[in-house]
Amino acid sequence: MSVLNRPIAIAAAGLIASGALGAVTTAATAAPVDARSSASKLLAPPNGAEQLDAQKVKGITYRRYEISGQTPKQVASFYAQAWKKAGFMVHSGSGGGGWGPWGGSGAGAQGHKGSQYIAVSAGARKSGPTYFEVCLGKDEKLVNDCQNLVQNNN
Repeated sequence: MSVLNRPIAIAAAGLIASGALGAVTTAATAAPVDARSSASKLLAPPNGAEQLDAQKVKGITYRRYEISGQTPKQVASFYAQAWKKAGFMVHSGSGGGGWGPWGGSGAGAQGHKGSQYIAVSAGARKSGPTYFEVCLGKDEKLVNDCQNLVQNNN
């Protein structure tokens, strides 16, 4: 080591030994989070949602929620954005509204990352809460049929 680099090396060693750079070093070397280990994050609902059901059906993790103040489209968009941040390829689902005083609306989204598939299906009447289901697992067909998973596969 040259004489010119010695003060910098000594100062850096002192900072590392004191822990001043420890957090930076740890954050920079942290392993990426695997989708399977962060299932609860991928299925976590928007703030204000109440969980109505949680099951494992044929290897698929299923959650059902209710929320007031958000449309089905807002719920689907919330999940799509979260999944994109987690590295999933997201495919928009359907969405639309019904007509008449009792008409409603629905929306959904699906995504995948490697062999992991994820989906959300949401629906609501014109007045009232939005109900939605979220599924995560390795069986694409079952995950994409999330809204019928519990009824059709128990």
